Amino acid sequence: MSEQTQDNANLTINDLKTIISVVDLATQRGAFRANELKTVGTVYEKVQAFLTQVEGQMKAQAEAASEAKASAEAPKEAAPVEKQGEKNE
Repeated sequence: MSEQTQDNANLTINDLKTIISVVDLATQRGAFRANELKTVGTVYEKVQAFLTQVEGQMKAQAEAASEAKASAEAPKEAAPVEKQGEKNE
């Protein structure tokens, strides 16, 4: 498979958002027959739910990465060192 063909085979989040927009616009303009609307609506809702789930996962991953980076960059507090013969209270 050529590189261009392989690139065309990949579907991105933005592609799915564009599909949602196209379906919405086509519906507003009356491109579908009444008996087709249920099927179109079902697919629309599935894609919308998928996008919502993926965006939630991406947000959670970004927050986790941000927290991990912040904790890695934070200065570590040294534990009090106990000298021989002294007790920390």
